[in-house]
Amino acid sequence: MDKNQQFWQRFLELSQQTNDAESIQFFVDRAELVSIDGDTITVYLDNPIKQDYWENNFQENLRV
Repeated sequence: MDKNQQFWQRFLELSQQTNDAESIQFFVDRAELVSIDGDTITVYLDNPIKQDYWENNFQENLRV
């Protein structure tokens, strides 16, 4: 498992600890890590409405 995969796995674990199951199912299950470049993380979200939720709820979990 490379560093990006390890990071994503850790993010998923932290998210499950800090968010309810319904939120994880809707906002996280279909998200995909695209890249990590320095301190910039790019995540694919299948619906633009999810961006606000991510910005407001996952900032701490997404620190490299």
